[in-house]
Amino acid sequence: MEKLVKVAKLDIDWTAIVAVSPKHELIKGLRQLQQQYNFNLSGRRLTNNRVNQVWVEDAYIYQVK
Repeated sequence: MEKLVKVAKLDIDWTAIVAVSPKHELIKGLRQLQQQYNFNLSGRRLTNNRVNQVWVEDAYIYQVK
């Protein structure tokens, strides 16, 4: 029997994608959170939060090392 999979179209504003330096305050804050709580943030979405005094409206965290 064939299984059908419905794929949702993502409406992404490609002009709003930003990569930040590993030295950026946001990345430093994410590293601190991971170390402090022994928690892996890679592959998670972050919305409407403040990290290390940096406001994050909506972000996908690909990887934090």
